Amino acid sequence: DASAVQFTRSPHGIAGALAKIGNLTSRLRHPRAQEASHMFFGNGLAESWFNLFATHPPIKERIAQIAPDLELSESTPPPLPGNASLDAAASMLTSLPESSIEASHSIQSGCALVFALLIANNDQALQNLDPVMRGEVLEMSERCGPLSSAQKLALVDLSIPALRGMSREDYQTFRATVKKLVEADGQIHLFEYTLQKLLVRHLDAFFEKPGRGRVQFKSLVPLLPDAGILLSALANADEATTEGHEAAFQSGLESLGKSATAFPMERSPSVNLVDFDKALDRFEEAALPIKKQFLAACGAVVMHDGVVNDTQFELLRAMADTIDCPIPPSVKTE
Repeated sequence: DASAVQFTRSPHGIAGALAKIGNLTSRLRHPRAQEASHMFFGNGLAESWFNLFATHPPIKERIAQIAPDLELSESTPPPLPGNASLDAAASMLTSLPESSIEASHSIQSGCALVFALLIANNDQALQNLDPVMRGEVLEMSERCGPLSSAQKLALVDLSIPALRGMSREDYQTFRATVKKLVEADGQIHLFEYTLQKLLVRHLDAFFEKPGRGRVQFKSLVPLLPDAGILLSALANADEATTEGHEAAFQSGLESLGKSATAFPMERSPSVNLVDFDKALDRFEEAALPIKKQFLAACGAVVMHDGVVNDTQFELLRAMADTIDCPIPPSVKTE
């Protein structure tokens, strides 16, 4: 239950699901059902005598643990959360080329898809690939060219489960190739930076299994200079005038509230990726409430005019993934 809440960030949604399960009375009668009882959402076996051998705590106790403020009716469980996110995800999937979705489901084609998103018709980058793979990658690159950044990053998300099927040695080769493609033209573009961050974040955690870092910051105050850099980058990505950039930045400061007054912050007219990356790494070491507060400020910056452009979305994805608070592959843009 705790893991489900952590993954979905919706305690009331999980509580609602448990309440629905609690109203069901199905039982498994297979003689070996007990061997799989740890996989059930609820008690799928016969009722235990005085609950001495119950496979799960009572539903009401589980709900009280994860959503103590939720009032439950004896007869009608609360409705599950709205389907806005599901609708957005379904809309995103239908907008992607079927052939690209299919490619994301296998290791070899998934690698080719990632390479295709990085080369962007760059002949110099193409030379870093195995000659056997170049034709497939070039074809995919042409097919994915018209897609938005959000659509391209959604394809990367779809590819990650298949890419986890690589051997560790193959992953090291894949990671090195990605690095070569990103650096092929001597400069790192924002989309390349975001894609690389996303891959490293999800695949390194799987193949290398690094230990989770200790929380270094339990207050926003020491991170305010870093927040200024990151919010400036988001504000500068707005397609507005300088006045619009400043208005976006101020929206972020207002969202931070009183905490922002501890350090005078002004918008930096330009932010390079090196400083951006360092600031982001420091926020990775912050406590979860600090990350939540910061991401809310980021949201205020990008949505101050009601529109999220491709550049802002790329930055937001990189930031959220790096600090371990991933956002959906699509966001409301109006």
